Amino acid sequence: RSATRCRDWRNDGVLARATVATSPRSWRAHDALAAALVAEGHLPEAEREYREVMRINPRVSDAPRSLAGLLVRRGELDAAIRVLKPAAAAHRDGATWLALAQAQLLRGADAEALVALARTEELSGNVPSVRIGRAAIALRRSDPAEALRLLDGLWAARPDRADDVLPIWIQALIESGRETEATDAVCAWQPLSEVARIDRARWLGRLA
Repeated sequence: RSATRCRDWRNDGVLARATVATSPRSWRAHDALAAALVAEGHLPEAEREYREVMRINPRVSDAPRSLAGLLVRRGELDAAIRVLKPAAAAHRDGATWLALAQAQLLRGADAEALVALARTEELSGNVPSVRIGRAAIALRRSDPAEALRLLDGLWAARPDRADDVLPIWIQALIESGRETEATDAVCAWQPLSEVARIDRARWLGRLA
């Protein structure tokens, strides 16, 4: 029996499935299974598990954000927003309001995103993501000076957010006629992700 149990608990997915089988009304079990399914790449199954978490315990704020993240990855922005709106209203949780703002930004719903960013700031303070979101909206509204004001000093203070800050910063510099500074920023950028490395190469080609 012990050997069988050891084989069963070989990985998180097996353990999570076994726990759900024995405790089907445990939201924690379904949440763990959803996370394991995401890690395994089984996203439709993970979506069902996150919805089950929300059904069993509507007070859990992580599940709507995780579910919305899966929907955003599939390009289903309206569906993600429909998940996040009631969750944000139900929880005093800055992270959920921020997730809503980010989905609305991707959707191009800037006015709604500004409202959600303001709520995020009320609950979590003026965190970097709030400044980045507002700067992105300022740039879309052809106000590069405001985008630069919002992001001023953020790259130096939070180098871990460079991949989020610098594309907006560089575009704002270019739109402000400050191409030399934009080139300097591109050259100083050390991308942390593959997407950012592609963006940096594109900027280098454009500014060469």
